[in-house]
Amino acid sequence: MNFVIYLIAPALLFFIFVIPKIKNKYLLELIFAIPVLNALADVTTNYFSPNAFLTTGVIRTFIIILLIYLYAGNIVKNKINMLILFFLAYLNLLLPFSSDPLVSFMEYIKVFISLLMFLVGYSLIKNPHSLSKLNKYVTYAVVVIIGQIIIAQIFQIGLSEYVADSFYIGGGLVQITYSLVIFIIVSPIIKKYSKGKRQLFVNILLISSVIVILIILRRISIAAIIVGTIVYLVFSPQKLSNTKKIIAGICILLLSFPIWQETFTERFDARSKSFEELEQESRFVEITEVYIDLSNSNFLEILVGKEIFNSANYFLRNVSFGELGGIYRQLHTDYMVLLHGTGVIGLLFYLYIHLRWFLKVFYHKTKNVYGLELRAIFVTLLVVSLLISFSGSISTIGYRSLLMLYLGAIYSLLVNRRY
Repeated sequence: MNFVIYLIAPALLFFIFVIPKIKNKYLLELIFAIPVLNALADVTTNYFSPNAFLTTGVIRTFIIILLIYLYAGNIVKNKINMLILFFLAYLNLLLPFSSDPLVSFMEYIKVFISLLMFLVGYSLIKNPHSLSKLNKYVTYAVVVIIGQIIIAQIFQIGLSEYVADSFYIGGGLVQITYSLVIFIIVSPIIKKYSKGKRQLFVNILLISSVIVILIILRRISIAAIIVGTIVYLVFSPQKLSNTKKIIAGICILLLSFPIWQETFTERFDARSKSFEELEQESRFVEITEVYIDLSNSNFLEILVGKEIFNSANYFLRNVSFGELGGIYRQLHTDYMVLLHGTGVIGLLFYLYIHLRWFLKVFYHKTKNVYGLELRAIFVTLLVVSLLISFSGSISTIGYRSLLMLYLGAIYSLLVNRRY
């Protein structure tokens, strides 16, 4: 079994370079279905048994991989895209050194899919019209998420995270709020091509998304909205106009607050206890634990890490190791996942890719208002994604593939001046 995994992983990268280009526009249009496919999978995850093999999540994974290879010949092999492929190749080299290659491989596939979506977005979304089409399908995806939550409230089905029988999120997890954050950030360019009733509908979805995030009380998602709003206003070409829109949105939230106040207050009171014990949370504890573990490791392990994407088995075996010892729990913070599993080289490589993206866009000069708007949204998405990484998201296919699809598309439009 391990030998098969060692063959499959490099083969996945190899085929990207040998599959021919396709020109069928109808096949190329399938890329826009990815956000809706992710939404459907994300909101039905917990309707399946944890031990079930054929779930919507598994089906989603196979379909996206199929689409990636369908478009492989169309992927532009330029410097920034090759940098991502080299990073994936580096991760590939570490897989044979895992004590449980299957676990490591399954997590690797999730990272593989999400990062390749940057290449797909860069290569296939080549103009504002294509981007507006992506925006339309992302709106449909948000309808699926919000609609499923409404159904969950009516029939009281699925999970009610943090507080029992409080606010049901159906078959999804609290990570669905990450996708809603992406929608909120890109909403300015969605509304740009929305008129009349459609723009009103987008505004209703926007307010609903914020309310859902506030009620669910996923702290990192709330922080992402706040930080994202600040970053967006700093880089926005129309600061005064956008500030007025944000203030108007806040006013609407305040006016609607009595409707959802009771649910919010109940959940906030329950969650406030964990706010007070923040420094004791596992995500903070693991930073110290990983530092201690690597401090006692040899130079090679510090450089390339140990047990790539398999920290749960590693700490389970090391029973005497700190607070994580003897517990089957994967590291959650993306930076700790990379540092411990791929070493200093892997973490710096990952951060370097993000730095390259940021610098290229930050120093992009244009007087075009739409170009400046795209620049503001790209920087906001990048900063927010790095913030959410503190809570753990590197193996979240739904959110990460949507994020990378947008980053790749906007990056392509900016650097190639196709706006």
